[in-house]
This record gives sequence, structure tokens and C-alpha cells, in this order.
Amino acid sequence: MLTTNQMIEFYLFINPMDKDSFENIQNILTFTKTRQEKVKLHILPLLNLPSFNHYMYKNNLSEKDLDMRNKLFSQTYDMCLSFIAASMQGKKKGRNFLLDLQDAVFNQNRTYSEELILEIAEQTKIDVPMFIEDKASDFVKTTFSSDQKVAREMNIETTPSCVMFNDSMYEYGLLLENKVSYSLLNNLYSIAPNQLDTVIEKNVFPSLRVLN
Repeated sequence: MLTTNQMIEFYLFINPMDKDSFENIQNILTFTKTRQEKVKLHILPLLNLPSFNHYMYKNNLSEKDLDMRNKLFSQTYDMCLSFIAASMQGKKKGRNFLLDLQDAVFNQNRTYSEELILEIAEQTKIDVPMFIEDKASDFVKTTFSSDQKVAREMNIETTPSCVMFNDSMYEYGLLLENKVSYSLLNNLYSIAPNQLDTVIEKNVFPSLRVLN
């Protein structure tokens, strides 16, 4: 079992309008509370044509309905920018904003709208005038573009995808695609470092692969 004070680092690539992404954030946060190591979680919104097509396919959404497709793409992009703008007031505030907004959409069946965004911003103690100004800024759009670049460099194609780093456990990044459960993370980190290569070779965790 891994017993080190070194850092575990997660890069979680999400579609903020995808419920699996919402659940992955919660599962990773639950996992971090059980660790003695310092854990860093980076949440990066990912939106490009391949990842969006995968999202449409996964949720059985018709690509022939262009109005629905364009509306959903626009809402997803808007939610990405909203998350980045909220995060400019603090990483934890941004994460709480995102989770509360996702909870409203997924669990409370609230309609995604500007009114809902501002309501959640107030609810999570976001400075609303600053949030509105930041969201419209070139800086937020540039940050979004930078997140897409990171995804390309890590060969991320679908959401959610989680890249994990821990120098004391392995020399390379590990990529978990699709759902990342608490039990999966717990089982993965209970493996002795010298056994990890064998576990990967035997495909014990089908969604796990080495990030080259």
C-alpha cells in the first residue's frame, strides 16, 4: 500500500453539462479526504468536436436535430466560461459554483439559464459584478483555449477523463477514462508500486492506461 507524504495530482477533464463529469468530481473529492498525502485536483473543461460528439452518442442524443445540438453546444461552452470566471475568485469557490450549478441542472431539473447562473453565483458567495465582467473578458476565453491545449498534449479525447500523477508510485501519468468511482481509486492506490506495471499489463482495470 502506498504510504508517502508526497503529492497525488489529478487532472480531471470534464464536460460540465455531463452528469458523469459531475459524479467524477464528487468521487475524487471523497477520495482526497481519505488520503494522508497532499492531493491536488485540477478541473479543466473540455469542449471540442470529438468530445462533444462522444457526449451526444453516450447520451443517445440525435445529431440530426441541429437546433438542439447547437443549443447544447452553446450552453456547454457558456458553462465552461462560467466555471473559469468563477474560479478566478478562488479555486474552491469555482469548484463549489460548478457543483452547485450541476446539481441544480442534473438533480433539481432546473433549466440552464443566465438567471440560474447568477443565482448560483450569489449562493456560492461569488462577487457577481466581477464574475460577469470576467466571464466576458479575453482572459477567460484564453484560459479556456489553454485548457484545450493541455487536453491535446495529454491526448484526451473524451470526457470525463482523469490523468493521475504520483512520482513516488510511478514515473508516468495514468489515464482513467469515463467514470472514476471512489472504489476504483481506492483499489488502484492500494496496489504496491512494484506491482503496478503487472496490473496494467494484465488489464485489471479496463479503463486504465498509461499516458505516453
